[in-house]
Amino acid sequence: MKVIHDKKLLRLIKIIPPLIVTAFACLTIFIVLNHNKVQLSADIQSLKQDFIASEKELIKAQVEQLIQQITYERDSTEKTLKDNIKEHIYQAHSIATNIFDNNKNKSEKEVTKLISDALRNVRFNDGRGYFFIYKTNGLSIMHPIIPEIEGTSMANFQDIRGKYIVRDLGQLAKEHGEYFYHWWFVKPDNKEQEFEKIGFGKHFAPYDWFIGTGEYLIDVENDIKQRMVGRISNIRFGLNGYIFILDYQGNVISHYRKSYQGTNLYDNADENVVTAGKKIIEIGKQGGGYLNYLSPIMPSTGNSAQKISFISNFLQWNWIIGTGFYKSETDSYLAKREKNIAQQNRSQLFRLLGLSFFVTLSFISLSLLLTKYLARRFTVYENKINANQQQLELRVKQRTNELSSTLEALKSTQSQLIEAEKMASLVGLVSGVAHELNTPLGIINTSISHIEHKIEQLFMQIKQQKLTRKDLVRLENSYQEGLRLLKLNLNKSIKLIHNFKALSLHEKSDDVQQFSVNQLIDLIVKSHQAILSEHSIKIITEINSDIKAFSYQHSLSEVLIQLIKNSYIHGFESTKEPVINIAVSENQGNICLIYRDNGCGIPRGDYEKIFEPFYTTKRTADCTGLGLTIIYNHITQRLNGTIFWDKLTSQGIKIVINFPKNVEKVEKVEKVVISTDH
Repeated sequence: MKVIHDKKLLRLIKIIPPLIVTAFACLTIFIVLNHNKVQLSADIQSLKQDFIASEKELIKAQVEQLIQQITYERDSTEKTLKDNIKEHIYQAHSIATNIFDNNKNKSEKEVTKLISDALRNVRFNDGRGYFFIYKTNGLSIMHPIIPEIEGTSMANFQDIRGKYIVRDLGQLAKEHGEYFYHWWFVKPDNKEQEFEKIGFGKHFAPYDWFIGTGEYLIDVENDIKQRMVGRISNIRFGLNGYIFILDYQGNVISHYRKSYQGTNLYDNADENVVTAGKKIIEIGKQGGGYLNYLSPIMPSTGNSAQKISFISNFLQWNWIIGTGFYKSETDSYLAKREKNIAQQNRSQLFRLLGLSFFVTLSFISLSLLLTKYLARRFTVYENKINANQQQLELRVKQRTNELSSTLEALKSTQSQLIEAEKMASLVGLVSGVAHELNTPLGIINTSISHIEHKIEQLFMQIKQQKLTRKDLVRLENSYQEGLRLLKLNLNKSIKLIHNFKALSLHEKSDDVQQFSVNQLIDLIVKSHQAILSEHSIKIITEINSDIKAFSYQHSLSEVLIQLIKNSYIHGFESTKEPVINIAVSENQGNICLIYRDNGCGIPRGDYEKIFEPFYTTKRTADCTGLGLTIIYNHITQRLNGTIFWDKLTSQGIKIVINFPKNVEKVEKVEKVVISTDH
């Protein structure tokens, strides 16, 4: 090593560290400033996008919630009507009963007049509702709207669809005590259209009457509409939020401005109103969505403003419903938030710059002190270096040789450990795979050799010019047969490898989920319908109720598919009327699945090895002997369950599988039992 006596080096030691620190500090400050600027812009843009998205989700939720309320109200129309007329009939019947009880000393004619006079002028439901009285044989006793029919028989009176209204309602009320009845009839103010009407009659036993009333379903629905409109028109969201409702013809159903309600937007003189309305109706007819448009009025200012609305429809009433928010409101809010973020950012930046300046000065001062100290120590160590150089080089050389030897030994040991680990992992799998793949791979090899030999013959005949058409046909047939064998055995190998993969449950990404066992079984049965029909196999399922499980749906599906496949491949070769029965029940948090078939069953001597890999009674391209092993692994390792094989079954098989409804609440049980008692 060359001895150093250069004063320039000492000067460099004093100058370079402070320069490096200063340059690094400047670069850091530049990077921080640039990152701060980019981050500020990204934060502001993200804030705008997130806020607009949240506002859109909010108005969508408001509209959808309102539609749910309207749907509920409309769906309860008939029930509301029935409850209403039933309550009034009960009141009328009570009045008639009281009059009868208090006037038993009077004649039927006198009591009839008292009851008729008491009920004749009673009105309800905004004057639409009234009571009528008939004998159950159809004789009119009292009708306040058509008094001229009183004393005449209406038994043969029919609605426009041919129903005998009075006769049917009288008979049903007498038979059941009281009865609801539907019929269709025109309204007094609309003779061109028929409307559904619901009536209720209650039997008055003393005189064999029935007291009844009826109400048009559309009238009750209109009452509900008016009630909903009154409620909706008063809904407010903040200063400028409100719900608006139009119909497909442009009529304003509800608006925060009451003066707009009942008008048609196409008649509005303001072109902005007409344009906005057309866009809203178009979106509503398409099923709904968001609309960015110029709203003709903003409640807080009274002027037009850009607005984003969510539009949806309620098809049953031909309503288009929407609400929205004004961009000026969001812009104002975002401007304030942007200003606050910028102020916070500047404050953080100033603090960072101040800290950076202080740290830079500290490092420069420390650097200067260190360089002075290093200069002094440099001279001392320079002398020691020259003295110890040769000894150090010798020791380094010796230690290097030792380390090289140790490193080689470690590398060798590491390679041996890795190979041992690989062999330990592969030894179990290779033995099984090699045995099963040996036959198809041997056939593949033989086919390839045969094809190669035939190709050599072909080229030899071509060279010798002895090739004939007959030779070509014979070679073509030979190639096709060889390729067929190749394809058949490749498919068999692929099928075998696929089944091996199915044995490894941890390769499945299937998560625990809630599912309906009934629906899963139904889906699997339907998916196998074609092959079951081909084999004339009938499947009977016995499930008393909808059973829900929180477990591995894929594993239960794989178990059922393998069981069905085993039955139609192995079980029914000599069965005239093959039947599979799947019964499911639940008890104390567990699900019990019993699988039966009436096939040939399992030989008694094979019961102990049915779950072993590669056990099969029919080895073909589709039968690798892994099906029952897959079933066992899914039940015990994934479903945390048990499987019982009943060997006392006289015909076919009977398998009982038990597993918990909630796989996460139990400890894993890995047990298979072949039993005569369960």
